[in-house]
Amino acid sequence: MTESSRFLAAACAAPHALAAGAARDLLAEGANAAEAAGAAGAVLAVVAPDLNGLGGDGLFLLREPKGRMLTVRATGAVAAGLSAATLRGRGHEWAPASGADAALTAPGAAAGWAALLDYARAAGGRIPLARLLAPAISAAKTGVAIAEAERRALARLRPGLAEAPGFAAAFLVGGAAPEAGAARAQAALAGVLDHLAHAGLSDFHRGDVARELAADLARAGSPVTRADLSALAAQWGAPLETRIGRARLAAVGPPAGGFETLAVAGLAAGSDFGRDAPAALHRLIEAERIARALWRQAESPPGEAERALPLRERLEAALEPAALARAAAAIDGLRAGAADAPRRVGGAGLWFGAVDSDGLMVAGAQTLGALFGSGLVSPSTGVLMAATAAGAPLDGADALRPGQFPPLALGLCAADHGDGSATVFGVTGGAGQPTLAGHLAARLLAGMGSADAIAAPRLRPWADGDGAAVLIEDRVDPSLVAALERLGHRIVAGAPYDEATGQAGALTRDRRGHIEAARDPRVEAAAEGF
Repeated sequence: MTESSRFLAAACAAPHALAAGAARDLLAEGANAAEAAGAAGAVLAVVAPDLNGLGGDGLFLLREPKGRMLTVRATGAVAAGLSAATLRGRGHEWAPASGADAALTAPGAAAGWAALLDYARAAGGRIPLARLLAPAISAAKTGVAIAEAERRALARLRPGLAEAPGFAAAFLVGGAAPEAGAARAQAALAGVLDHLAHAGLSDFHRGDVARELAADLARAGSPVTRADLSALAAQWGAPLETRIGRARLAAVGPPAGGFETLAVAGLAAGSDFGRDAPAALHRLIEAERIARALWRQAESPPGEAERALPLRERLEAALEPAALARAAAAIDGLRAGAADAPRRVGGAGLWFGAVDSDGLMVAGAQTLGALFGSGLVSPSTGVLMAATAAGAPLDGADALRPGQFPPLALGLCAADHGDGSATVFGVTGGAGQPTLAGHLAARLLAGMGSADAIAAPRLRPWADGDGAAVLIEDRVDPSLVAALERLGHRIVAGAPYDEATGQAGALTRDRRGHIEAARDPRVEAAAEGF
């Protein structure tokens, strides 16, 4: 299925029509892409509470008109007062997935929007904050129809989620999932957004909202305090990069999975996704396996000289085209290598983006770490807290520590194609997001159109009771699955367009300034522009 729209000047894409519409209206009023993306992110925090919200985190990747790329990391650290002993005393062997004990990190989404708006104003943006937040406030106050994806998520609630403080009152009707299409208003959240529109977004971390949220968290038993909220600030930086042929490919690095994304794309370079699909998919699977090994080697290098270097320098060295070419030589085109399980990273989230008429391109990703996060809802603010640390060990070398930034599986990328065109794109939803973003990048750089690359069958690393495997959408031709199995891969079939295989989107601006907005047929996505 091909899902794309073309626009002559400006465009946006989002997994909900209200978010795309809000961004489009602002672009039409003269907003730049940073302002439009911030407004879309705020709307999504209201209309898609299963995937993101004010209690979660955000990442942004900006590609400026002259080609410079910047990142915004608005992610929360583990609470300073975290006590592994306390969690173990409550019966947890790992950081839990639901309840107050799972709400272990300060939320960063509002800080991400604030960073975008600071950038926008420095670039000449003049849209008032109250105007940018108005669509989100309206959606929370008047209510929006519950999406089918959210209904499905509610119908198969994770153990303990319904018992999390405030969850049932906020999201269930008589203890059960409401019907898709039913309207849900969020009065407390509307009040908070309206307050932030006048007091400023920093109030979420250092003002009245922070005070109310911290008090609710303390009463529920979460270790996140007002000091943790106050300490959070969005961080600007540069993405990790590599070159594939004429193209320059960039992705957001740790705590996001951009290294694996770039490594997979570089290792799979040269694959023919049209005429030899089995070989191309085999190479993608093997590229992901080698990319994980490269990550482990960069994270814990064997030599003292390498250990003395900052992690970023080690990652950059591994992404040099010559280094990736040497690593790719280990791929056996006729046989699968020894599979291992993917590393633990936070899952559920969503991707969105905007491009303005000046050529500024912004891609965003927001997450709660898992569907509906921790389930803990602050009654005073309506904020649903994330569970980005869920599953982290409480003991050993990799034990969860105060001040640590849990890894996030958010695939957020940009590509300069070397011909005057550029694309911002990403994949979110499920722990395999960095791998899936690498697959999408490899397809795009092999010449596949963005809509076709997004709609193409997805496969990702998987682990179940029988060990490591590859999860693949079950709409794939059985002969293709059989070919992969003959090569030695253990294949696990997911549902058609399985949610574990993510939600993607892409915006491509050509050298004439025309924009193609590609959206994912797996979700109720929308693209708008003019």
